[in-house]
Amino acid sequence: MNRFESREALLEAYGRDGSLVDADLVLLDLSGLDLSGLDLTGATLSGSRLDGTKLDGCRLESIFVQDGDWRGASLRGVQGDSAFFQRVILTEACCAGGDLSGANLMICNAAGTDFSDARLDRAQILDCDLSGANFSGATLAGANLHGSELEGARFIRCNLREADLRKTDLTRAHFEAVLTEGALYYGKSPWDGTTRDEDWAARLPTFDGE
Repeated sequence: MNRFESREALLEAYGRDGSLVDADLVLLDLSGLDLSGLDLTGATLSGSRLDGTKLDGCRLESIFVQDGDWRGASLRGVQGDSAFFQRVILTEACCAGGDLSGANLMICNAAGTDFSDARLDRAQILDCDLSGANFSGATLAGANLHGSELEGARFIRCNLREADLRKTDLTRAHFEAVLTEGALYYGKSPWDGTTRDEDWAARLPTFDGE
């Protein structure tokens, strides 16, 4: 695994071959850089700053990130199968059109993040703050959002087949033209395609069990 000690060392390597596969990028400040199209497969970025960084079209398969700051990052069209994010700040980031199938997001803050037209099939999105997030056109078939905050999130023309929405907060969430066959949730189905601002928390009782 290549260990990069500075932002400058990373930029020099990127200029040589455009690849940072399996690189050690721990605790680096990469904020505001344009790293579009870079291959970061298997890289470790724990503790690094990527706020405002442009990662459009990057390969992020199997990356490992803990305690990072990615707020406002642009991740349009990324390939992130099996990526792992834990306690990462992703607020107002853009993941539109990305493929995050099988990705793991644990205890992350992704409030206001744009997941429109993204693939999140089988993703584990546990105990995350996704309030105000946009999932329009996204595919979350088999995804697990157990315990996540989804207040005000938008699910328009979204595939939620077999998704796990138990113990989520769906207050003022907007569901329109969604596919929900086999989805797990509590109480009456909220996705009637007509109501916009109903207090779903009053309709979906909280249970202590699974």
